[in-house]
Amino acid sequence: MSRAWLRACRLLLAVFGCLAIACTPGQPSPVSPIGAPASPTVAKTTVVPRNVPALTAGPAEPESVAEAQRELADALAAPDWPALSGRLAPQVAITERLIGGDVRMADAGTALRWLQQRWRPGLQVGRTTETAHYGLVQFETGPWLAVSPSPATLWLGAHRYDVTGQASLAGAWRIDSVVFGD
Repeated sequence: MSRAWLRACRLLLAVFGCLAIACTPGQPSPVSPIGAPASPTVAKTTVVPRNVPALTAGPAEPESVAEAQRELADALAAPDWPALSGRLAPQVAITERLIGGDVRMADAGTALRWLQQRWRPGLQVGRTTETAHYGLVQFETGPWLAVSPSPATLWLGAHRYDVTGQASLAGAWRIDSVVFGD
């Protein structure tokens, strides 16, 4: 296998592994929220996103990847913190790209503050990668202010969520992972 393929597999395993473990209500959590000691369980939090399309009762058109990319790019470039806040899932995993790296779970507000500390003018969304099998979109973003331990490039991973913050195939793309490192 090529080195790039192995790196991509490790990234997917790291992100999906930490999300599958950390998002199981009532189960012991091996990860701790940013700035807090380890917690024996993960609390369920409902966040109503702002500035994103609301779903109606009944069939709805899922938000397109292109629309999400455009809105994310606009929010990062401005910066438009309320719009970016509306793009965040209720819980966000912040992790290094390597398997076995430190995984931190943060609520949307903490994740937003983490991103604000690294924002700088000229921030853009570069390559966007969709993995339809996992319902995942990854946005390569940068250049961020390199604040240890994160470098200037961050991958923002998104899945679809409804307006109540629950996973939904017909929802809007919400950022639920921030991945950094080589």
